[in-house]
Amino acid sequence: MVHAKRLNGGINCLAQQVCVVAASWPQKIAFLNRVEHRCDNLFVATSTCYYPNVDKTYKSMKATYAKIDKILHTGPTPSHVTIVNAGSPNTDYYNNAATINEAFCPIMSWVEIAGDSSTPEFVNDAMVPYVNSDEICGSLGMTLISPKSAPPEHIETALKSIKFGCVAWNVNHLIGYTTSSLGGIWGAYPTEARSSVDQIGNIYNVPNVINMIPIPSRSVHWTILRDYLASSLTSSTRC
Repeated sequence: MVHAKRLNGGINCLAQQVCVVAASWPQKIAFLNRVEHRCDNLFVATSTCYYPNVDKTYKSMKATYAKIDKILHTGPTPSHVTIVNAGSPNTDYYNNAATINEAFCPIMSWVEIAGDSSTPEFVNDAMVPYVNSDEICGSLGMTLISPKSAPPEHIETALKSIKFGCVAWNVNHLIGYTTSSLGGIWGAYPTEARSSVDQIGNIYNVPNVINMIPIPSRSVHWTILRDYLASSLTSSTRC
């Protein structure tokens, strides 16, 4: 996740824009601390920002959250990742400035979803509706991370319900773009207006593809290409 955000200073469509966690997750602080550490100490050197007006975007977004004391982490240079606390939706402390606008700069939002994360239904009842909503800018790539203890049927439902062009499971969606020349696809979810339109890849010409789900399988990453049917979005094809 951090590697994807640090590539080219966060200025690419593969970059992690928002990290969504359960507010009740006991390990959220330990996870955040680990992310912060990796933001500043990843073995790959941080790229210098060069995209036009990225400095203005960065300063504006950072200032928005600095005014309300919601900066969780800032790196030693402007090219390092800054993490801002967007808060929890439907609360007085929620600020979606960096989630509804594309953070095409080294800024990543931290969002906490309220609810009992110990229940199997939490992901599909609380997390999925949020990432599918207009509170998130774009629908290109998303990574779903789940433990072995998560009920497989709930994860399967989530993977099929998330409306992103690439829904990676326990592997970063960064790999989604690279598979576009190997049989996968890259592009926004076709029924969503939150990103660009059309797709690249699909060299095997699988008909009516709507998105791709990379999943880890030992040392091989298999890809599921889901069919877009006029009456249903439930069919899938492995390739």
